[in-house]
Amino acid sequence: MSKQNQHTDPSKNPLPYDSSLKALFKEDAAEIIPHLLPGAELVAVLDTEVLRPPMRGDRAYQILRHGEAQILHLEFQSIEDPEIAYRTLIYHVSLFVEYKLPVHSMILYLFTANVVETPLIERNRDQTFLLFDFEVLPLPRLDAQAYVQHHIISMYPLLPAMQNATAEVLLQAIDELAIHYQGRDNDLSQRLLWLKIILNRTTTVEISIKRKVGARMDVFEQLLEEDEYIQQLRSQAISKGMAEGMAQGMAQGMAQGELEEARKGIILVVKMRFPELVTLAQYRVAQLTEIETIHHLMEQIVSVPDQQEARRCLTESEPAS
Repeated sequence: MSKQNQHTDPSKNPLPYDSSLKALFKEDAAEIIPHLLPGAELVAVLDTEVLRPPMRGDRAYQILRHGEAQILHLEFQSIEDPEIAYRTLIYHVSLFVEYKLPVHSMILYLFTANVVETPLIERNRDQTFLLFDFEVLPLPRLDAQAYVQHHIISMYPLLPAMQNATAEVLLQAIDELAIHYQGRDNDLSQRLLWLKIILNRTTTVEISIKRKVGARMDVFEQLLEEDEYIQQLRSQAISKGMAEGMAQGMAQGMAQGELEEARKGIILVVKMRFPELVTLAQYRVAQLTEIETIHHLMEQIVSVPDQQEARRCLTESEPAS
């Protein structure tokens, strides 16, 4: 990540995105990498901290691409910087020396489509001394709508930086994140945080859309934080292993916990999409005892176009008494 001089606009300082992007590209690397580099498959996430400064890049991976072992080197760039190609060259050479494998260097531009030119060439009139061929990938040139249409969940935190990041697209992405990470509140909270960081920084999304999407995320975060069942799970996790006999009834407890999480997931989505139907949703899910039935209802609630259809889903096929 580039380090600009003291005259840089603080709002464009790349440092706040450093840890968030590194975490995203570590946890979801296996899913993200094939979409950034077609034909690539993650083998291992490499620790660039073992390299001597200033030779530490942002992220490095050992990959297989078309059956060939390689290193993928990613640099995250949030602002225009004419020096980035030179630093990327330093990281590239350092990784090549360290791992003795071909290195595919890619500069991932977060918020600008104005990129440095590739390749970087060192030459005089008579001779070429060096030709460094790297790849540039500006997120503003990617299509957010396409990723949502194909349900590429791992890319959702980056959607606000892309084109066509409309309110509809971003709200659908948030709902899908909630479903995908149902029962994994920490994972959901982390990805909502990453999405919010990108949303706050991007200049391609209108303020009105930022406010609407931000309000949706705030409600999710509040619900996750205030959820009594989640708080109980956290308390149990802290004290886990301290008492004997916890193994008894564990299977039953896990099944009940999964059922409760599924119920709460439906209520959470209804609160987001159709808040007037929350009471009805609470009544309906309390009657459901089969996890498959609840999952089916969740799929319906997420996909229905309006409140009338949502009400129908919540009232039809009442469980037998």
